[in-house]
Amino acid sequence: MIENDSIIDCILLCGGYARRLYPLTKHKPKVLLSIADRPCIEYIIESIVNIENLGKIFVVVNINNFKKIQQCFDKYHMYNIEIIVEPETEIKEQWGPIKAISYFLSKYPVKDYLVIGGDNVFDFDLNEFLAQAKRNNVTTIAVKEYPPNEDLSRFGTVKISHDFVVLDFLEKSDSFYRHVSIACYYIKNNDFNLIDNYNKSESFDDNLGAFFQWLCFNNIRLKAYIFDTFWFDIGTYRDLVKANKHIRNAKEVAK
Repeated sequence: MIENDSIIDCILLCGGYARRLYPLTKHKPKVLLSIADRPCIEYIIESIVNIENLGKIFVVVNINNFKKIQQCFDKYHMYNIEIIVEPETEIKEQWGPIKAISYFLSKYPVKDYLVIGGDNVFDFDLNEFLAQAKRNNVTTIAVKEYPPNEDLSRFGTVKISHDFVVLDFLEKSDSFYRHVSIACYYIKNNDFNLIDNYNKSESFDDNLGAFFQWLCFNNIRLKAYIFDTFWFDIGTYRDLVKANKHIRNAKEVAK
């Protein structure tokens, strides 16, 4: 149960083009790729709508995928969902998550938000995640620990203290840190207020991992929420196959 009963709004990021998955994503948004006969995004939505004191879900999409993603959300009409369309840009200027969030914050209040990437699938309880984040009262990152032999070079990894403070954040490197940051964050309003400074910094890169790395470098306190259940980022064919296999097997066991 969430101890702080304030309403929480969610920013669901669905704006990527996923060229690494071409031709699968040439005419279909990555978040609509099928996992065990369901669009990936449906697993995330069903986790979000189970949040206690959920306010509004803001779905950020690019203009090319707007209509296709909008159709997917028709079945969730009973929830308070608004789709935000990023402005059209040149191919070389297509936005990542930082520019998408900056655009969102130019139109909506700067406050605490739950931010989730629409292209990853997990099964930990978002209520537990939010309860811990609100107790800590700092920006909190969901992380999963992996064994030493696992290649984590595609992901952002974090160094964590004994009391779950994030000491360092390395974005997509051959890191010896074993905790992977997944695309699920509780971001405090005071850290959102720093995005403009980050956008102007020499360290700017249009992804959330680089932003958190910049926050760590500037001694901004962050904490980690560690979970040990399943998580898949569907960034490659291999990941997509693994996610399908895992969820199909889980469904068979549940029968």
